Amino acid sequence: MFGLIRIRHKSTFTELPKNSFRRKITFLILASLVFALISMGAGSIWFSLNYFKESNRGQMEEKIQTVQSTLAYFSKYVGNYKDPQFYNNKLFESLTRLSNNAQIDINLYAPNGVMVRTTQKEMFDSYLVGFRMNPYAFKEIVYNHKKQVINQEKIGNLTYYSLYAPLLNKDGKIIAIVNIPYFSRKNDIGAEASNIIATIINIYLLLLLGAVFGGIALSNSLSKPLAEISRKMRIIEVGQSAEHIDYNNKDELGILVAAYNKMVDDLEESTRQLAQSEREQAWREMARQIAHEIKNPLTPMRLSIQHLVRLKQQNIQGWEERFDALANSLIEQIDILSDAASEFSSFSRFYSEDLTKVDVNNLILEQIVLFNTRDNISVNFESEVERDAMILARKTQLARVLVNLLSNAVQALEGQLNGKILVSLTKEEKYYSISIEDNGTGVPENLTHRLFKPNFTTKSGGTGLGLAICRSIIEQSQGSVSYRKSERLGGACFTIRLPFSLE
Repeated sequence: MFGLIRIRHKSTFTELPKNSFRRKITFLILASLVFALISMGAGSIWFSLNYFKESNRGQMEEKIQTVQSTLAYFSKYVGNYKDPQFYNNKLFESLTRLSNNAQIDINLYAPNGVMVRTTQKEMFDSYLVGFRMNPYAFKEIVYNHKKQVINQEKIGNLTYYSLYAPLLNKDGKIIAIVNIPYFSRKNDIGAEASNIIATIINIYLLLLLGAVFGGIALSNSLSKPLAEISRKMRIIEVGQSAEHIDYNNKDELGILVAAYNKMVDDLEESTRQLAQSEREQAWREMARQIAHEIKNPLTPMRLSIQHLVRLKQQNIQGWEERFDALANSLIEQIDILSDAASEFSSFSRFYSEDLTKVDVNNLILEQIVLFNTRDNISVNFESEVERDAMILARKTQLARVLVNLLSNAVQALEGQLNGKILVSLTKEEKYYSISIEDNGTGVPENLTHRLFKPNFTTKSGGTGLGLAICRSIIEQSQGSVSYRKSERLGGACFTIRLPFSLE
């Protein structure tokens, strides 16, 4: 049955997420129906079994009462079971007649639980049944003064009901205990109950099958508009015109669809305004950066030239000697302007380079070679990834990030006799982690939050764009760059995290 359902609705569920609304509705309806049908089926079976049990109990009580009332005539005026008025041929004939008429076996026990008479002597002669009555039944009748006891007993693999009742005299004294074993009735009831249970199970299986298909059809009709909304929302892309959903019913889903259509219109307008605002903001920021970077070196250049002109006009002695120092200063400031121009040029080329697969081990080794040429600074590389540390990135831009960070480390160690730089590559859950550490002074803690912001630098001649550009390059490769104090070397530690290449 469930295989048929799986084939029938395979196309319905294969494209749905694990926790989709349609699945929840379907499973809720099916679970409710299945639970209800199973509960009803179990209740019907329980009721049927209970009915047969009570019916059987009533018939057994009726039989034992008939035997008890018939034999009470013999026990009413006697003092014990050995009294000739009780234990005589008339009693034996009555037992036989009752056994034949009612098609039952009758056993008679003395008040001490020992059998004194039976209509089925063969069973006791074959030692299938003992001559003493069941201990539980004996206790209930003799000590707990029960008027009737129905007990389940067993002969080999055969389980049957056994009925016990006392025979009393007029003073209420137990003269004997009568017993009726119900062999055939137990089997008949079991067969009837099995037939009823089988019929109930078949009926409820058919109802369950119909409920499953009906529940799936109902859940599909309820979730179809929601599935359409989900499909349209998945294909929405910023910058592209999204489609409206046509749904004209005036119900809760209609309200939801109307809200979705309005959201699409608002999103399209917001996207247009945002794109325009971002373009204007980018140009304003770029103009401000260029003006700032050009203005900074121009101011000392102008002051120096004005000072030199004043010295010449006043014909102050030695102004020619001061010309060389001024020329060197001007050249230095021009170099700063050139560096700033290069920084802005690199900033504008972020998206011009294609993404390629890059082996991080090889890329790091290629950059370390350029810096491992100083006598007072050692650059070492440690890698936990033996081979194929592949990522998807812009190789030239990533190399520029490594060069920038290594250059910063080298500059931080200028003047030290035993400078150390350690580059390490480790593998995390879904990322490669590149750490560049040094044993310099590091970055003051109160300045670390400004490290990756434009215009911030701790160097006298820096543009303040290096680390900002590094962060932008790494983020374009879906990675991140961060700073912390080096635990191994005690100086600065910059960490780059880049995702694995999945191709």
